[in-house]
Amino acid sequence: MKMMKVMMVLLTLITTISVVNAAYVYSTDADGNWKDLFDGDDNIYAIGSGFQAEETCRIYIMKNGNWETKDVGGIPPGSTGTYDVYIGDTIPMDKKVVGPIEIVTTNGGNLLNTLVWSPPLQTGKFDIIVDCKNVGGDYGSWDGAYDPTSRDAVDTNFCIGFTVVPESVLAVGLIALLVPGLIYVARKKSA
Repeated sequence: MKMMKVMMVLLTLITTISVVNAAYVYSTDADGNWKDLFDGDDNIYAIGSGFQAEETCRIYIMKNGNWETKDVGGIPPGSTGTYDVYIGDTIPMDKKVVGPIEIVTTNGGNLLNTLVWSPPLQTGKFDIIVDCKNVGGDYGSWDGAYDPTSRDAVDTNFCIGFTVVPESVLAVGLIALLVPGLIYVARKKSA
């Protein structure tokens, strides 16, 4: 019975490790902090992990789409993208905004914080796609297909990866946050 518990714990640990090691990417600021709302004068960076050691990959900024995952199978209803990409589909270059940016991962399989888009930025909703070289007989060639089962990655599969808004929208938001505080302080002083 004790051996059975040990086997179950090991199986759970192995399953957890294999899920955690999936390749991922997300948008950041210059310091590597996660960020998903930018204005047109910001620099956008990407960081990631779970890739092969010293692997050559290409990064693309794409208009927001729905990217099928190996776990879900299909595109769920209510997804926010304006187009669908299924596993094995060619990456739709007509939706590309920036790229390819060719990078090489570290010997630990990490994508270091990398500048992927500089001003001026176009406003809208976007995804970051990392396309790694094909595996198998054609290793070392670009297949141009989206395949998370072979280490390709997308920042979010069924919702917006990051948003670029006009600078005026951020200013209005900041004012909306400050006004109630200023009113509170003014009332406090007059009381």
